[in-house]
Amino acid sequence: FTPQAGMNMIHEEAVYDQVKKLMKALNWNGLADLDLRYDNKTGNFMIIEINPRAWFTILGPATAGVNFPWLYCKAAIGLPFDKPECSKTPFYTRLGLRLAIARNPVLLLRPKYILKYTPLRYIFKDPIMYKFEFFKIFKKVLREKFKRNKSKGNSNSKLNLLSAS
Repeated sequence: FTPQAGMNMIHEEAVYDQVKKLMKALNWNGLADLDLRYDNKTGNFMIIEINPRAWFTILGPATAGVNFPWLYCKAAIGLPFDKPECSKTPFYTRLGLRLAIARNPVLLLRPKYILKYTPLRYIFKDPIMYKFEFFKIFKKVLREKFKRNKSKGNSNSKLNLLSAS
């Protein structure tokens, strides 16, 4: 599968009921990432996979008003909470944002839209986890650059030390 570029959060009571029934039958406790597919022939959603972990796009539901990590924390310490309301909301991953801007550069003139429907607002609120990702990407870019320089015959001992780390 290719990396997910985005999604639309919607509320489907039938899906909620189906998942609730399954999780109760499994005596499930904790987060779960369920993959569903819609069957056009039957008009039903089919559960095809359950993963006992948080999912890559967990920030998507938060933009629609459903903060799963917060709800899980409340449940874990026994605090009651109401079933959250999910508003119909688009969500773009960083890949999705890059693709959307490539198709429609005017999006760059809509910073409120970008902050509302992408993970960027979370990056600004809690940048520490993204610093590690930035340094990992930066290191990869440097390695590739130094490999190209080395293959062209440009040998610099300082550069070689960096690319060996």
